[in-house]
Amino acid sequence: MVVMKLYERETLIDILNERLGNARRGLGHVVCLSGDAGAGKTALLRHFVEAAQSRVLWGACEDLSTPEALGPLSDWARESQLPVFAATPQPGHRIELFSDVLQALSEDKIIAIIEDLHWADGATLDLVRFLGRRIANKPVLLIVTARNEDSSARARLRTALGQIPTEQKTYIDLPNLSAAAVETLAKNAGMDGNKVYQLSSGNAFFVTELLRGGDALPATVREAVLARFDRFPVPCQRVVQTIAVFPRRAEIWAIQQICPEDFDGIGRAVMAGLIVAGDVDYAFRHEIARRAVESTLPADTRREINRKALSVLRKEPRVSISHLVHHAKAAGDVAYVGELAPLAAAAASLAGAHREAAQHYGTALSVAGDLDAQQRARLLEKHAFELHLIGKLEEAIAAYETALELNRIDGDRLTEGDNLRWISRIHYLSGNRVLADQYGQDALAILEADEPGAELAMAYSNLGQLSMLEDDATATLRWSQKTIAIAKRLGRNDIISHALNNSGAAQRWTDKTAARGSLDRSLQIALENDLPDHVARNYTNRAYVEIQWLEHANAHRFLEAGLTYCTERDLETWRTYIHGCQAQLLLREGRWDEAAAIAQEEILAVEASPMLRFPAVSALARIRLRRGDPDVADLIAMLASYMVTGNEPPRFLLYVSICAEHAWVSGSVDGKLADLINQAARLASKTGDIWSAGELWFWAQKLGIKDLPELPIAMPYQLIAAGHWTKAAAAWSELHCPYDRALVLMSGDEAAQHQGLACLNDLGAKAVADRFRRSLRQQGSRSIPRGPHSATRSNPSGLTRRQMTVLGLLAEGLSNSDIGQRLFVSTKTVDHHVSAILAKLEVRTRGQAVALAQTKDLI
Repeated sequence: MVVMKLYERETLIDILNERLGNARRGLGHVVCLSGDAGAGKTALLRHFVEAAQSRVLWGACEDLSTPEALGPLSDWARESQLPVFAATPQPGHRIELFSDVLQALSEDKIIAIIEDLHWADGATLDLVRFLGRRIANKPVLLIVTARNEDSSARARLRTALGQIPTEQKTYIDLPNLSAAAVETLAKNAGMDGNKVYQLSSGNAFFVTELLRGGDALPATVREAVLARFDRFPVPCQRVVQTIAVFPRRAEIWAIQQICPEDFDGIGRAVMAGLIVAGDVDYAFRHEIARRAVESTLPADTRREINRKALSVLRKEPRVSISHLVHHAKAAGDVAYVGELAPLAAAAASLAGAHREAAQHYGTALSVAGDLDAQQRARLLEKHAFELHLIGKLEEAIAAYETALELNRIDGDRLTEGDNLRWISRIHYLSGNRVLADQYGQDALAILEADEPGAELAMAYSNLGQLSMLEDDATATLRWSQKTIAIAKRLGRNDIISHALNNSGAAQRWTDKTAARGSLDRSLQIALENDLPDHVARNYTNRAYVEIQWLEHANAHRFLEAGLTYCTERDLETWRTYIHGCQAQLLLREGRWDEAAAIAQEEILAVEASPMLRFPAVSALARIRLRRGDPDVADLIAMLASYMVTGNEPPRFLLYVSICAEHAWVSGSVDGKLADLINQAARLASKTGDIWSAGELWFWAQKLGIKDLPELPIAMPYQLIAAGHWTKAAAAWSELHCPYDRALVLMSGDEAAQHQGLACLNDLGAKAVADRFRRSLRQQGSRSIPRGPHSATRSNPSGLTRRQMTVLGLLAEGLSNSDIGQRLFVSTKTVDHHVSAILAKLEVRTRGQAVALAQTKDLI
């Protein structure tokens, strides 16, 4: 047997020990250890914790057909015997459970480990995010491991870990062993090191398995594993095959009952190092080995082993429903899957694992052939609701429409109307305003024919919300009054809060005092009645209207309150939208780097719908067009896709202004854009949005577009129209809008133009500054300030702003392809940036660039 020592891992152990030392002093931290399957993540952690002399809780996520919600907590419960880790989330109190978990970890100064986070359910990712955001002042070291070869898993991990403050987390990418290390190991085993390295590429598990092969070097790792397996006696093989159908681990009591006659044979596999014996369970030394053995099982043998496992496990109440569903599916037990899957879905939804809940409901529906129409409809409705929460909007609509047909067949008019209202809502979230209106009216036609109840009240409020989003205050108030009348009779404060939120936001251009009053009352009701979704929606709308009014201090106050509220309760849907609005505000205030960072984070949010991403996309599009980034067209096209099925004023006016500004910066104007600006101007005139109207007027003047309808425009634009550029610049300065001020200064005298160019350079608006310089040259000006490229000159290595961004992403261990996805550029563009970085830093590899950048404090 080959005994492996840890090679080339000393530096990584030092990093872990440093983070542990800080945690012991009350400076908690999250470490993400990533690497290929078999790179040695578990071996590294075992070596670390053996010397740490700290209490360790070790949990892991499993490769179940549908992951178990909060599975790692169950592992921690078994190891610690602390009831808090075994607690089940109660409706509306998941955050309380997470808080109790953090408190329990803090009391014992624990090293908490979660392995294989790439298989995590949504609730476990939420738990990691929750702990990471609050760990800074706790004596806890949280270590998570993950594979880095799966792009979809990496995207989910980025979403969870990306929202943890940078100073509270460390990424460690575990490299493969070098050829020299493999040569040393092979030499000690009397084998050809070069051949071993060629076959393994330095993967630690592969190296170990190949060296275990004996005198003859196997051609593949799978052959190495199976060669050992084939040498076991038949009873040992049978028990090993039984363990192979259990993802990650199989408890000893279960194996004893499943194969009692063969159980004693397991000792041979343990001695050979294929199976690891724990205190209460057995596990393969690595998932790769488990899959190698499982792959040899004929289909009927695999079903039979899973059938026996299911027969034993279903008698034990400690076994999770997700594990039972996994084995029932593998055993082909359709009836039991149909019985268990809805229960597993409900439990997952309660824990906040909505992706897993949707999968379980999908499984239940796949075997629901014997259910009646009403039972299938209820399953479909629950499935649709979970799908809409995770951003699978088209699938959610399809599920609701199927439920709708079943309810029609069953004659359930009330539920039919409620289905239509939900379909309307989800069509809106997916960006289809036309169908949202259509289904909203269809719901109303059915529900008004019945006794007024909560379903009709929400149908009214849904139409009120759609009217509010069109800036139709009159219609919104009419629907809200109808809603509130029913809701008061029913005692439904949640519906009252929803309606007041609609009416308050709708009145922002007609009655500012009434708007604030309704929004304040809506928030008060939501807070008093503990209605998290309504509180979050209120903070969103309140911050949004303050931004539209250019009331920056108030906007910041509501943005911060909303972000804090949503973060503490992990209301990611609303947090995403609020964060995007914050990016818009920071953009207006000239804090472009902050705005861009926020926008990029939210654009990459895995579960965010297009409508939720709109504020972030619009903010990033403006930053990029002003800086002259070549990839801005893709973002504008993304915005355009939201306009295909309905031009709501707030989004449409913003989109047209961005298109107009882009056309002016690039110098390309066509008749189509002129028609678009005229259409937007008529809409702005109708709604009373004086700020959007003023911006449209401004760009139309810049582009030479005439014959706009008469527009009510805000005061700074009125000053510009009157030729009072000095007063207009002062007005923008007072409103804390440096970019708008710079544009006005460029209309002044030579001193003002120099001042405007300096401001544009400070903001990094290179494309806009270049556009003005070209214009000044055409006018015959001779004294034109040159752009200082301050970011590049202040950087000791001469890296540009974009190269610094790429360098930071290299430090996160991202590939060029991943960086391209993060920055919305092609992989080829990233290749050019990386080549330039290596040349300027005078290094040959990405790793050397990151190491040198850390030494120079560049990242």
